[in-house]
Amino acid sequence: MVANPLISHLHKTKGVKSIVMNKNWNILPKAPQEFINQFPEYPNIILQLLYNRGIKTQKDIDEFFNPDYEQGLHDPYLYKGMREAVLRIKEAIGKKEKIIVYGDYDADGVSASVILYTILKELGADFEVYIPDRADGYGLTAKMVEEFAKKKVNLIITVDCGVTSVKEVKLANEKGMEVIITDHHLPKDELPPALAIIDAKRKDNTYPFEWLCGGALAFKVVQAILKCESAGIEWDAVKNIRPGFEKWLLDLVALCTITDMVPLVGENRTLAKYGFLVMAQTRRKGLKELMRLAGIEPKLSRLALTGEIFSNISSYDIGFLIGPRINAAGRMDHANTAFELLITDSDAETETIARHLEETNLQRQKMIEDITKEVEHRLQENYKGKLPNIILEGSTEWPTGGIGLVAGRITEKYSRPTFIYSRDETKDTSRGSSRSIETFNLVEAMKNCSDVLVDFGGHALAAGFTVKNENIEKFRKRLLEQAKNLKDEDLRPVLDIDSEIEFQDVDWDVYDWLKKFEPHGKENEKPRFAMKNLKVKNLKWVGSGENHMQIWLTDAGSDKFMKPLRGVAFRFSDFKDKIKAGNAIDVIFEIDVNEWNGNRELQLMIKDLKVV
Repeated sequence: MVANPLISHLHKTKGVKSIVMNKNWNILPKAPQEFINQFPEYPNIILQLLYNRGIKTQKDIDEFFNPDYEQGLHDPYLYKGMREAVLRIKEAIGKKEKIIVYGDYDADGVSASVILYTILKELGADFEVYIPDRADGYGLTAKMVEEFAKKKVNLIITVDCGVTSVKEVKLANEKGMEVIITDHHLPKDELPPALAIIDAKRKDNTYPFEWLCGGALAFKVVQAILKCESAGIEWDAVKNIRPGFEKWLLDLVALCTITDMVPLVGENRTLAKYGFLVMAQTRRKGLKELMRLAGIEPKLSRLALTGEIFSNISSYDIGFLIGPRINAAGRMDHANTAFELLITDSDAETETIARHLEETNLQRQKMIEDITKEVEHRLQENYKGKLPNIILEGSTEWPTGGIGLVAGRITEKYSRPTFIYSRDETKDTSRGSSRSIETFNLVEAMKNCSDVLVDFGGHALAAGFTVKNENIEKFRKRLLEQAKNLKDEDLRPVLDIDSEIEFQDVDWDVYDWLKKFEPHGKENEKPRFAMKNLKVKNLKWVGSGENHMQIWLTDAGSDKFMKPLRGVAFRFSDFKDKIKAGNAIDVIFEIDVNEWNGNRELQLMIKDLKVV
């Protein structure tokens, strides 16, 4: 948990334009009384949260609250291609062949690269790690295949990329190189002619869980190598590796699982939960320094409720504090910087790189704010409040390193599929990133535009694309045609609420129960509650531009007898003229804890409010 998270956050959000909070509130249906009666040992609030997440049997509850490392991870050899991959890696190391680990420039790709680096170094392999520059584009490139051939490379292992690189793998084969692909992205209709393709999203997948990220998939390769004997593969060098070797990689697995926003269910939940524990004890000097600079003081504690050991590191800490610093390298500089930070044992190098990333991240934040403001200005000027179903904006001035984050912000605010691109006049092409809403699949949409695109790839809700400048307007029209059937309710921001609770329900017992729901992420979002008819005892505006609100609330019906609850609302300046002390309000919030100078208090992280 971040020391004084309010102040830490305020220092990082200068000049941010307040977000319009005009979302529809959707309180999820109440759990049936029959379900409540089955589990009298759990508080009703907690049962409602379990029901909302589809956790409805004792077995499901036990697995959710107590994920087991030994039982919760699937056999890596269930992956199609895993056995062939392990055998080829063993052969390459045994013959002293040259290996290239080909990574990606985001936190997932960097973490995956470090994970394979760690096992290959342990096994004495002759290898290099290559992470492309963002400007060179995503995935395996023909240019680098040619370079690897000149270096007499025998084996290329991709991590977090490669499954759509059909031409490039064919070229590698022609040059006498074999390729092992480890990827978690959607393949196209034709698979590359690689020696092995380890990707749970291939049509003939045999692995029981399809949502591992690139770093977690690299971890499965490590697992497969370490348990090769169980698959009938004799490998003497593996027998010399100390037991539990792979568990110290879980800090990176948790990092990329959270930052890549994969569903936090099943195997991902198990990996993330144990990864949080390892991260609190990490041996990586670079990760320790990043946490220090981010104001994170990692520690292990016991829940008063159950005595269970947990890490104070949260999904927020990773997703909004650690992850962006690592991603800043690939967005603003080169991802090699982050890679070197995560593998170095040098104190001096750790401090130098970490401070460089800190400065780079501040530059990234300003860039994102500036581009976001420009996009919003265009939307206001060009559409006068009547937005199209698709948002497509670009500029020669926008670096490729920030457009994905901008697309995410615009999609979140306006609830529309958003495509943001960086236009390159010298190459006559534009490269972009897109983010979407649940009812619009980006990959399927771009498949239907493939004749006007140079390339595309990604997931249903987050994808990248390259388009010739002359085809941008054709691309826009084709997207709008596909989005014409989106209904008004699809394009209206909705805030799902787990439960409406009472003022007195916000206590430390509930907080301890909520800790057991961590780690949070997709399909296990942080629980969100509603309270109605609260009285504003006091409020003040803080931060640069006074965009953020601190507020003290009591139950309007009994405010004389209860200590006010403190609330925090970021980017709420739209409410400056709408709320004042004495108002009655309804609020949507998450329950959090504020720790400062040894003090702890519960606080409400306010997501929306309505003046009654």
